[in-house]
Amino acid sequence: MRTKRFLLGLGWGYVLFAGAWLGLRLLFFDRLWWVALINYIGIYWFIPLPILIAFALGLRYWRLLLGLVIPVLAFLGLYGAFFLPSLRQGEETLTIMSFNVWDSNSDKQAIARSIRIADSDIVGLQEIDSETIAALVQELLAEYSYQALMSPNPSQLDGVAILSRFPIEETVTFALPGDRSGVRAAIRVNETRVQVASVDGIHNPSLSAPLGEMGAIATQHYAQKSDEVELIQQELQQTGDPFLLLCDCNLVDTSQAYQQFSRFAQDSFREAGWGFGHTKLVQIGIFSAAVGQRLDFIWHSDQWRTIATTVQPDSGGSDHLLVVAKLRLR
Repeated sequence: MRTKRFLLGLGWGYVLFAGAWLGLRLLFFDRLWWVALINYIGIYWFIPLPILIAFALGLRYWRLLLGLVIPVLAFLGLYGAFFLPSLRQGEETLTIMSFNVWDSNSDKQAIARSIRIADSDIVGLQEIDSETIAALVQELLAEYSYQALMSPNPSQLDGVAILSRFPIEETVTFALPGDRSGVRAAIRVNETRVQVASVDGIHNPSLSAPLGEMGAIATQHYAQKSDEVELIQQELQQTGDPFLLLCDCNLVDTSQAYQQFSRFAQDSFREAGWGFGHTKLVQIGIFSAAVGQRLDFIWHSDQWRTIATTVQPDSGGSDHLLVVAKLRLR
């Protein structure tokens, strides 16, 4: 009896927590740093949900089951679209890839192999050093005759790059908060000029900072993240051309920054992906698993239609998985 009462209390506590989180998210989103941290790991708050539903059904606690409708609806609103079947097949498409190769990844052959397997028309690369950029350009020259490269500056470890099978007419680098940069290429895709950007978004603050400084650090980070999204929007929309953003955005889809992106761009995985689409690999003993959420994105303007988006299982030695989208210009 005590166990049942404990579980019942736990269930109602979970319902109250879910309601409070959704209310705080609606009111403040990422403007309060501690709410932003709760939002960042929002996907993990749903782990107890199926267990509590099974408990309520098994013991016929109908009121608790009714209360659990709140987190169920929240889950469906945030992630339900990821589990619907895609009916967009059989159309002529352009294949696009975003790949964080990882700045500690020295296996250039594995990186090149992963790019070849994906067989994409346009490739965006992040966290890539000067030596790796040079090696990949040489290795993949036959497949990708056009490149837009931005090697890391002295105060920045990571560079970004774009590889293309279509002619690149112009290359522009642009500054972002946190001493980061992006590269944008104007690419002639058949008769259409397309703007393609590769960006490695500002990284999340380290949890090793002193506890007393965490609030100020997190507040500054989320302010920079908001500025970063605005600058990327300005960069992509200034010409009026169809655009693609290939990025390790270092954000999750429960964050305010994600909502900022979604106001001017479409998330290809949300349109035509399946499952949670986690791209960050976490080392667990001798194994690695994609449990580190979805940090890598292919965003596009309204002129594109997403046919399919997948997360590739071959990491090419990176701590991120590749994202590949098949898109069609409307």
